[in-house]
Amino acid sequence: MKIKFISGVLLGLIAMCVNVHAALWVTTDGDLNIIKIDLFSNPSQYALFDDEDTSFSNPLMLTDGSAVTVSENNGSWTASSKGNSIDLGTRECFDFAWLNNGNWDNQYTFKEVGTNQYQLSWTDNYDIFRVVDVAPECNPVPIPATAFLLLSGIASCISLKRFRVK
Repeated sequence: MKIKFISGVLLGLIAMCVNVHAALWVTTDGDLNIIKIDLFSNPSQYALFDDEDTSFSNPLMLTDGSAVTVSENNGSWTASSKGNSIDLGTRECFDFAWLNNGNWDNQYTFKEVGTNQYQLSWTDNYDIFRVVDVAPECNPVPIPATAFLLLSGIASCISLKRFRVK
């Protein structure tokens, strides 16, 4: 019974490490279209971020009906909209976030609502936010080897304790 519980906990930890975020996005044709519909007339702010910008320090603000162009120049990717732009680095991957009580929130679920069209939903937000001409195909950065080393060390300690001589 204890072995099943411990192995379940370890598998849960591995799953949490692997599925840190649901998706990273790429454009399907170089042009991303934003459709946001306010259901309750609350002014909400959305932004597009470089997938490696974990501090959310460099937003590209999105507005209803805006289009974002993602282009590459000499190995560096840029996302631009309405005269503003952000550097995406060497990968064309990006993510979305919603300004929730002064903090950027990128924890959302999404569902496909058409060919290369997705509806994004955040907790405590009743707006409909649709992105067109995108796909959740960008591979996230792999887990560092140290995470696997840590988990294998924990598993070893648990197994050694089980077989310890009394």
